[in-house]
Amino acid sequence: MIIIKNIDCSDVKVSTLGPSTFTSLLKGCRYQYMLQHTSNKGKNSTLPSAKSSSLGTIVHSLFEERTKGGIPDAASFENRWEELVAKEERRIKDAYGLKEYSLCDYDKMYSAMDTALSLDTWSSSAPGSISSTSAGISIESEKKYQTDNLVGKIDRVEEVAGKITIIDYKTGKVTDEDGNIKEEYETQLNLYAYMYQATNGVKVDELQIMDIGGARYQVNVWDSAKIAVVLAEVDSLIKAMNDAPGDKSTLASPSDKCAICSAKMICNAYWVSPYRVAADEDDPQVVFEDMEISITKILGINDDVAEYMGGRIKGLSRFSFTLGAGKTYRIRGLIKVGEGFDFGALYSTCGNTIIMELE
Repeated sequence: MIIIKNIDCSDVKVSTLGPSTFTSLLKGCRYQYMLQHTSNKGKNSTLPSAKSSSLGTIVHSLFEERTKGGIPDAASFENRWEELVAKEERRIKDAYGLKEYSLCDYDKMYSAMDTALSLDTWSSSAPGSISSTSAGISIESEKKYQTDNLVGKIDRVEEVAGKITIIDYKTGKVTDEDGNIKEEYETQLNLYAYMYQATNGVKVDELQIMDIGGARYQVNVWDSAKIAVVLAEVDSLIKAMNDAPGDKSTLASPSDKCAICSAKMICNAYWVSPYRVAADEDDPQVVFEDMEISITKILGINDDVAEYMGGRIKGLSRFSFTLGAGKTYRIRGLIKVGEGFDFGALYSTCGNTIIMELE
């Protein structure tokens, strides 16, 4: 295995965090954040976001459009879903050189459609936080809030007879194994409430999570003392990330979650850890390889196989760009499928493979 030099993330300076980012970094890998935000990496050297994340973003967008009166019926929702899904598929295929990429999930679409059409919508005439078509309800949607060290958009704020409720949309499972609201979600909602109150000077009365099926879950509202403790943790986390020495690689904390990390291809901590084996979606027992190679010859139908000094690589047809003989590439995520042939070792691409042309 050839280990590629760590990417230098010293250019990343953290000033604010979103509530969801904060909760993920409390127990997750802080080096992942640095790798995702550094400018010292190759174009598209990280994997696309998880499909669930892309679909979650689309669902949020559609809920917002519905709230603003842009999706009046089921047919309109279905058309907009298809448009946004196709747009995201094109973006990912173009960015990563893939011939095929699908976000198709009609179960999620129909669940989201039923929920979206149940939402109260704004009247078309009033600006800002507008009275909805349901009398007595004022709605604010996807407004950005920022305090000294927190920033984020609140999905939905409803005010009924002077009572303010913040609602956060979740497209995944809301409760833990014991049936309780996930701890990180309770923290996120209370941080949104803090930002809302600090900005508007008014108290938030209720916090709710709405899942993709439209079910609403009540979330405990914290007192000011508990909020102060978490705000101190936000400060401490930001300081720890900024104070990490050198290239920031000491922030890496490999775990079984590496399998779904979009930055694993450029993280040496991952590549030398035992968790890399579990990351292949096709066969969890394969051994990954990490190579810089110079292509000597293109073989096979549709440029599916390339030859280099030491072996061959197959499965290249899933990439839409053409590898050229005489060019050098950095390839991560290959799996070894054979060795001892006259031409050397045989490798194959898989769903996690990234190919980058080196200048």
